[in-house]
Amino acid sequence: MADGKIYKSIVLITKLVDTGDSSLKLDLPFTIYGQDIVMNGRSVSYNLTDMSLENKEVMAKVDYLSTDKAKVNAFAGKLGVKFNTFKANAKYKKHYSYKIKDVKRKYDAVSGDPIEYTGADKDDPAPFCVWHNSNNVLAATIL
Repeated sequence: MADGKIYKSIVLITKLVDTGDSSLKLDLPFTIYGQDIVMNGRSVSYNLTDMSLENKEVMAKVDYLSTDKAKVNAFAGKLGVKFNTFKANAKYKKHYSYKIKDVKRKYDAVSGDPIEYTGADKDDPAPFCVWHNSNNVLAATIL
């Protein structure tokens, strides 16, 4: 917000389309100012010159100007900003199938062996670039 504008974020489902110059972009009816993109469990944010991804469905966390809120809310592919409202969505699970045990796994500093997370929530879906409900801080857990 250093420029005096207010930016917001949302997680959505869309596809990648050709920009006309041998690269891809998200197919969205509004301008975005940041993006984190996953497809079938892998990040594709930095593969946007891989034309084999054209017209493929992806999930993304995007940043947009708050003045575009009406366009964003009208977009059919929006999942939302609150993880609890879309964590059970089939498309969310398709594109980001990581569990809490995956993101909370630690590794022994000496041996490098994994130390598995065994908490009661270990099999719950892990959040992908969503707002924490408690303090509105974006948390990116991209693996």
